[in-house]
Amino acid sequence: MRIEYENGAVDEADQGHMRGGIEEPLTREEIDAKFRANVAFGGHGDAGALLDGCNRIGRMSGGHELIAELAK
Repeated sequence: MRIEYENGAVDEADQGHMRGGIEEPLTREEIDAKFRANVAFGGHGDAGALLDGCNRIGRMSGGHELIAELAK
């Protein structure tokens, strides 16, 4: 990032790699916190319930389990 001020001064910073990428992965707790923050920002209701649903889907072993869950 480069910032040029009205007085001509310049500040620069280079991260080198994206936080959450392969060089610096997020922990599970950080991923969950990011998910909850995005749900809150989007105004989509209960982040905990959505996260629980995503985790249930992630633990399923096949499409038949997903269909059964969606049918509830």
